[in-house]
Amino acid sequence: MNSPQSESPPPLTVLVEQARSPNAGRAEVDALLLGLAQPPRPGEEAHERAELLRQILDDKRLRSFIGSQGRQVHGAAAQAMVALGEPYSQQLSPQDRVAMRAAEARAAQSRARPTRPTEPAEPADSQDEAQQPLPEGISLRQLFGRMLLMAVGAIELYVILFHIAPSRGFPLVPLVFSVGTTFVPAWLAASPKAVAQRVRHFSYLGLVLFPCAPMAMGAVALFVLGSSRPTRTDYLFLYAPLAMVAARLVAAGCLYTRRRD
Repeated sequence: MNSPQSESPPPLTVLVEQARSPNAGRAEVDALLLGLAQPPRPGEEAHERAELLRQILDDKRLRSFIGSQGRQVHGAAAQAMVALGEPYSQQLSPQDRVAMRAAEARAAQSRARPTRPTEPAEPADSQDEAQQPLPEGISLRQLFGRMLLMAVGAIELYVILFHIAPSRGFPLVPLVFSVGTTFVPAWLAASPKAVAQRVRHFSYLGLVLFPCAPMAMGAVALFVLGSSRPTRTDYLFLYAPLAMVAARLVAAGCLYTRRRD
């Protein structure tokens, strides 16, 4: 009867499929990271392993996953490709090499930082930003939400600088408010650290949604209390803020990300 220690780990192809599963969690990602650190199995050709690693590196969703210890699949796969030697190590893209160097730097920091026996190790969520997935690791939905929210911010800045500032002076407060509710959450709301720390994630989304109610109610109130015979300008001041509110709602929905358990 074979002991549990003698059982060989699943093939890397199986680990990849498990991590890609919609129901996959942190355990599947940890198993994939462990498999990437193992040498090729007996009978497995180097070119077969390199082809599989290339598929992982080209999968933006899969390579952005982070294990329970803060390791990222992107960097681990790049390290595994380098371990195969030439000519496979030359197939890494500049982005792959950046991820590999970040993984190596994190490993060096972990070795250099002593851990007291009486204290638990530092959780992965408190690691440096340099150890998080690269910006291109976000999904297309999140990228669309980011670009839409930044477009809203650009329009608001244009209105503030070219329509409000000439008559009222430099509007510092509106500028800070606009940037803080558009550009800041657009860049940070979908970051891996924000997604892992749910309070931070929902705080960024709250910043996006905070101006929506005042903008909508203000636009409707001005329209209702305005002229009894609305002009094109009246309709513009009604529909433009409502369109901005709708854009913020869509952007917040796109940026919302569930945490991987």
